[in-house]
Amino acid sequence: MQRMAARIGIYHPLAYFKRDEVRVTVHAIGARHPEFTVKQTIAAAGGERPPCVNLVRDLLRVYRREAAERSPVFQKIHWRIDSYTPARIRVGAIWKRHPEYSAPRVLKELGPKYGVSLVWVRQVLHDYLANLGQAQPGATADWAPVLRPLPPILR
Repeated sequence: MQRMAARIGIYHPLAYFKRDEVRVTVHAIGARHPEFTVKQTIAAAGGERPPCVNLVRDLLRVYRREAAERSPVFQKIHWRIDSYTPARIRVGAIWKRHPEYSAPRVLKELGPKYGVSLVWVRQVLHDYLANLGQAQPGATADWAPVLRPLPPILR
Protein backbone atom coordinates (compact mmCIF):
# COMPACT_ATOMS: atom_id res chain seq x y z
CA MET A 1 0.00 0.00 0.00
CA GLN A 2 2.80 2.41 0.85
CA ARG A 3 4.50 1.81 -2.49
CA MET A 4 1.24 2.43 -4.31
CA ALA A 5 0.65 5.61 -2.28
CA ALA A 6 4.18 6.81 -3.10
CA ARG A 7 3.58 6.25 -6.82
CA ILE A 8 0.46 8.36 -6.86
CA GLY A 9 2.09 11.06 -4.69
CA ILE A 10 0.41 10.47 -1.34
CA TYR A 11 2.74 10.77 1.61
CA HIS A 12 1.91 8.36 4.39
CA PRO A 13 4.23 8.50 7.40
CA LEU A 14 5.44 5.40 9.18
CA ALA A 15 3.26 4.26 12.04
CA TYR A 16 6.08 3.94 14.58
CA PHE A 17 8.65 6.16 16.21
CA LYS A 18 12.17 5.42 17.19
CA ARG A 19 12.33 5.59 20.97
CA ASP A 20 15.63 7.48 20.93
CA GLU A 21 14.20 10.26 18.75
CA VAL A 22 11.20 10.72 21.03
CA ARG A 23 13.43 10.52 24.13
CA VAL A 24 15.62 13.37 22.87
CA THR A 25 12.55 15.48 22.07
CA VAL A 26 10.87 14.80 25.43
CA HIS A 27 14.12 15.50 27.29
CA ALA A 28 14.54 18.85 25.49
CA ILE A 29 10.94 19.87 26.20
CA GLY A 30 11.25 18.70 29.82
CA ALA A 31 14.38 20.79 30.30
CA ARG A 32 12.64 23.94 29.01
CA HIS A 33 9.21 23.30 30.54
CA PRO A 34 9.43 20.85 33.46
CA GLU A 35 5.85 21.59 34.48
CA PHE A 36 4.30 20.29 31.23
CA THR A 37 1.88 17.38 31.34
CA VAL A 38 1.89 14.54 28.80
CA LYS A 39 -0.62 16.30 26.53
CA GLN A 40 1.29 19.57 26.69
CA THR A 41 4.53 17.76 25.87
CA ILE A 42 2.94 16.08 22.85
CA ALA A 43 1.56 19.43 21.68
CA ALA A 44 4.96 21.07 22.14
CA ALA A 45 6.62 18.28 20.16
CA GLY A 46 4.47 19.34 17.23
CA GLY A 47 5.27 17.88 13.89
CA GLU A 48 3.10 16.22 11.34
CA ARG A 49 2.45 13.19 13.49
CA PRO A 50 2.52 13.32 17.28
CA PRO A 51 4.36 10.67 19.27
CA CYS A 52 2.50 7.94 21.13
CA VAL A 53 0.93 9.03 24.42
CA ASN A 54 2.17 5.96 26.31
CA LEU A 55 5.73 6.46 25.10
CA VAL A 56 5.74 10.13 26.11
CA ARG A 57 4.24 9.25 29.51
CA ASP A 58 6.93 6.64 30.14
CA LEU A 59 9.74 8.97 29.05
CA LEU A 60 8.42 11.85 31.17
CA ARG A 61 8.22 9.53 34.16
CA VAL A 62 11.85 8.49 33.63
CA TYR A 63 12.94 12.12 33.20
CA ARG A 64 11.16 13.20 36.38
CA ARG A 65 12.48 10.21 38.35
CA GLU A 66 16.04 11.11 37.31
CA ALA A 67 15.46 14.71 38.43
CA ALA A 68 14.05 13.48 41.75
CA GLU A 69 17.05 11.22 42.32
CA ARG A 70 19.39 14.20 41.84
CA SER A 71 17.50 16.29 44.40
CA PRO A 72 18.61 15.78 48.02
CA VAL A 73 15.33 17.29 49.25
CA PHE A 74 13.28 14.84 47.22
CA GLN A 75 15.35 11.91 48.48
CA LYS A 76 14.57 12.84 52.10
CA ILE A 77 10.85 13.36 51.66
CA HIS A 78 10.00 10.65 49.08
CA TRP A 79 7.12 12.47 47.44
CA ARG A 80 5.33 10.78 44.57
CA ILE A 81 6.60 11.41 41.07
CA ASP A 82 4.08 13.25 38.90
CA SER A 83 3.71 16.51 36.98
CA TYR A 84 4.24 18.45 40.23
CA THR A 85 7.65 16.87 40.87
CA PRO A 86 9.65 19.80 39.42
CA ALA A 87 7.60 22.28 41.47
CA ARG A 88 8.15 20.26 44.67
CA ILE A 89 11.89 20.13 43.97
CA ARG A 90 11.96 23.89 43.38
CA VAL A 91 9.94 24.64 46.55
CA GLY A 92 12.30 22.43 48.56
CA ALA A 93 15.34 24.18 47.08
CA ILE A 94 13.90 27.63 47.85
CA TRP A 95 13.08 26.58 51.40
CA LYS A 96 16.53 25.07 51.91
CA ARG A 97 18.21 28.34 50.91
CA HIS A 98 15.76 30.60 52.76
CA PRO A 99 14.13 28.81 55.72
CA GLU A 100 12.83 32.14 57.02
CA TYR A 101 10.48 32.55 54.02
CA SER A 102 6.77 32.20 54.59
CA ALA A 103 4.56 30.25 52.17
CA PRO A 104 3.41 33.37 50.25
CA ARG A 105 7.04 34.44 49.84
CA VAL A 106 8.00 30.96 48.57
CA LEU A 107 5.09 31.13 46.10
CA LYS A 108 6.27 34.54 44.93
CA GLU A 109 9.82 33.21 44.51
CA LEU A 110 8.47 30.17 42.64
CA GLY A 111 6.65 32.38 40.16
CA PRO A 112 3.70 31.65 37.87
CA LYS A 113 5.57 29.08 35.76
CA TYR A 114 4.42 26.07 37.75
CA GLY A 115 0.80 27.14 38.22
CA VAL A 116 0.44 26.08 41.85
CA SER A 117 -1.66 27.65 44.59
CA LEU A 118 -0.75 28.99 48.01
CA VAL A 119 -2.54 26.07 49.67
CA TRP A 120 -0.42 23.63 47.63
CA VAL A 121 2.81 25.43 48.63
CA ARG A 122 1.74 25.33 52.30
CA GLN A 123 1.07 21.61 52.02
CA VAL A 124 4.47 20.95 50.43
CA LEU A 125 6.23 23.05 53.07
CA HIS A 126 4.32 21.28 55.81
CA ASP A 127 5.35 17.88 54.44
CA TYR A 128 8.90 19.11 54.16
CA LEU A 129 8.97 20.33 57.77
CA ALA A 130 7.22 17.23 59.09
CA ASN A 131 9.72 14.89 57.42
CA LEU A 132 12.68 16.90 58.67
CA GLY A 133 11.41 16.65 62.23
CA GLN A 134 10.61 20.36 62.55
CA ALA A 135 6.84 20.11 62.67
CA GLN A 136 4.94 21.10 65.77
CA PRO A 137 4.60 18.45 68.50
CA GLY A 138 1.79 16.00 67.94
CA ALA A 139 1.53 16.75 64.20
CA THR A 140 1.30 13.90 61.75
CA ALA A 141 2.56 13.68 58.18
CA ASP A 142 -1.00 14.16 56.88
CA TRP A 143 -1.95 17.75 56.18
CA ALA A 144 -5.38 18.75 57.39
CA PRO A 145 -5.70 22.51 57.95
CA VAL A 146 -9.09 22.12 59.63
CA LEU A 147 -7.77 19.76 62.32
CA ARG A 148 -4.67 21.69 63.37
CA PRO A 149 -3.16 25.11 62.76
CA LEU A 150 -0.11 25.61 60.59
CA PRO A 151 3.23 26.38 62.20
CA PRO A 152 3.83 30.16 62.47
CA ILE A 153 6.43 30.13 59.68
CA LEU A 154 3.86 28.81 57.18
CA ARG A 155 1.26 31.52 57.80
